[in-house]
Amino acid sequence: GNMEAKIPSLEEWIQLSIQLNLPQLLEIKLHGGETPDLVPRLLAVLDRAGVTESYTYHTLSREVVEELKRLRPQVVVGFIMPINFGGVPDVNADFIVIEQQSFSTRFVRQAWAAGYNVIVWTVDDEQQMRYYMNDAVDGIITDRPDTGIAARTDIADDKGLAGRLSDAISRSASF
Repeated sequence: GNMEAKIPSLEEWIQLSIQLNLPQLLEIKLHGGETPDLVPRLLAVLDRAGVTESYTYHTLSREVVEELKRLRPQVVVGFIMPINFGGVPDVNADFIVIEQQSFSTRFVRQAWAAGYNVIVWTVDDEQQMRYYMNDAVDGIITDRPDTGIAARTDIADDKGLAGRLSDAISRSASF
């Protein structure tokens, strides 16, 4: 027989996330062939499932960030920065996502001063996780949430870590 793995639809994925009680960090990736009503159509699917405000969103597209915040000011939206940046962007986002290679304490301080949270991706090494979790940033995105949760628990035991950091990390386990 022809065994093909079926890619789940967004609706199926949302239903699974509800069953597992796993709020999602949803990355909105553009490929160039989108219809202009992409964001309203996405919101309609999320609204029907009742998850719009429990999810967190991020995207490389400044336009998508701005449109999401215009249509739903209350949702938490992040702007993913391309690798070459000349400072903190001026964008209507709640957080900025930077690659590990782009991390610098100076950038993070400037982003915080401008009112953004900062999340770093993709952090899979436990020592690096511990470094970032010790207040270097607001959250990490990892392909190893098991390692991240263990490291976070150790650090929390040591320091009584702020809830907001724990929340940001649990929201940021992306799949």
